[in-house]
Amino acid sequence: QRSVAPGVLLFTEPLETVVVAATHPYLQSMIVEKTLAAAAGPFDEELNGPEDTEFIFRLSLLAELYFVNEPLTVVMQNTSDSLTRNVEPKARERRFASYLLAQEKIYTRLVAKNSPHLKRVQERIAYLHLSRAELACVAGDFVLARALAAQGFSGGALREKLRCAAIWCWPAGWHQFYQRKWKGKSV
Repeated sequence: QRSVAPGVLLFTEPLETVVVAATHPYLQSMIVEKTLAAAAGPFDEELNGPEDTEFIFRLSLLAELYFVNEPLTVVMQNTSDSLTRNVEPKARERRFASYLLAQEKIYTRLVAKNSPHLKRVQERIAYLHLSRAELACVAGDFVLARALAAQGFSGGALREKLRCAAIWCWPAGWHQFYQRKWKGKSV
């Protein structure tokens, strides 16, 4: 990244910004050329929540990114009727499954590019498997919890691997713990 004007940064490698950053630019404050949006393709309507993440990822493969460091919009977050903050178990599971699908799509594209950022995406995928395993424990579906926890072994940090191992070994034993953890939590 480099400064091109006061308060304006140019990211010549936006893929790194999108994949490595904890968050990405909000769509509400993005301006995208029509031809670039068409080249990236439409939103994936199969996704429930991260369709913007996956779209921005596809944009980052095509062009540089300019960032204007000043508020362009006001974004209401954490409202009770928000798609991404709904605390109902089925809505959470659908959302996490969508996040997982989006990260897997991103991972597949990065493998094809032989990207150095594969590890970061693997860590996100492992975290999502762990979160889904925890939610399965909350729901009392211990067979699913074990299956999801087993998928979390394949990547991620040691902490996530240990938590997945604990769920895999004794999912029923973690039922109450994860009920307390996830009760009313918006993610």
